[in-house]
Formats: sequence, structure tokens, C-alpha cells
Amino acid sequence: MSLSYLIPHRETIALNPMVLRQTAESRFSHFDGGWEEMRQAIAERSSEQAADLLRADGKILKLDLGAELSRRFFSGVTEIGPQTPLNVTFAQRPGAVADEAPYVQVTAGGTKARAGHAVASLYHRDALTIEERTRSDTGTSVDGDWQIVSVNASPGDKPEPPTPMAMARNMAKHLGLPQGIGGTARVYTAEEFMEAILFWSRHAMTV
Repeated sequence: MSLSYLIPHRETIALNPMVLRQTAESRFSHFDGGWEEMRQAIAERSSEQAADLLRADGKILKLDLGAELSRRFFSGVTEIGPQTPLNVTFAQRPGAVADEAPYVQVTAGGTKARAGHAVASLYHRDALTIEERTRSDTGTSVDGDWQIVSVNASPGDKPEPPTPMAMARNMAKHLGLPQGIGGTARVYTAEEFMEAILFWSRHAMTV
């Protein structure tokens, strides 16, 4: 059985408030055009390409954007070297929900590189709370059937692993622990944690 899902044309795709933090000025991956252009490009891709299921109930999808569309993004990930300027803060992650735990975050000085690979995370409306669907600047909720929560763009030809902290938050959510607030219930293997720790020990988000 294929663990993938092709979004029907009748189901709408919208921008979730969380993806709106991914601007050129942020440390995150960003698109080289406008928000509506990005939404339309991802929607067109989703009508042609099946997305991988990330949750058994089919409410969370991971869509590979393909080489051509991926190059429209810039990656916020950079490799760290001996001379790389680093900045350390203790805070909630950008876009955190209320009561989400703060943690130590390391960012690196540098410039974003044109991406070679990009993946969009799409959540069904039913997988999001009303708080996660509400824009803080306008107070309006997003009601699209599927919502683009984030786009992770990598400078290489394959995606980087989630940060160990993101994985821990997601696994804590699965276990019903308070540290899981803001996460998505997931279970990871020891090998997946190992790969993430090794990768992020030599990489950081740019500022």
C-alpha cells in the first residue's frame, strides 16, 4: 500500500499563519516571490504530485516541491566553520503557541543560499487548533482544507533532518507530556535522533 495522498482539486489550499514568518528577513527558508504566487505554485504541484503521509490518519502531508520550484526558495541553513559568528538565545521558537517551552537556540551569521531541494508541510484543517489557524495580526482564522504550515528548503539535494529539539517536542506530544505543547505527535527511532544530532552539530539557521 502506498503511503501517499493526492489532494483532490476540490480541496482548497491556504497559507497557515505559521508559514508567514518565512520571510527574506527571517532566519527561515523563504520564497523569491509573493505569498499568493507561492501558494498557487504549491497548490499546482500538489494537484500533480502525491504527497507523503506523515500521520496515520492522513491529516499531515509532506510534499516534495521538485527541482524547478525548489530553486525559487532560499535555504536558511548554513554549515558552521571555525570562523562562523554564532548567536545564542534562550526563548520560545518564532511562531510558538501559548505556553510552548523556551529553549537554547543557536543561529549563525551568513547569507541564505539558493535551495536545491524543498519540501512543504501541509496540515489538514482538522489537525490544527483554532489558535494555530488564527493570524495574530488580524485575528482572522484560516479555513482552507489544507494549509501550508512551513516550507523547508535545503542547499543540498535532499532535506535536512528536523532539529533535535523539534523532534523532542513532537515525541513529547505523542507521549502526552507538557513539553509537547506546540508539537505534532510523532515517534522517532534512535537512528533518526542520531542523524539529527550529528547534522545540527555542524549546521545552524542563518540570521
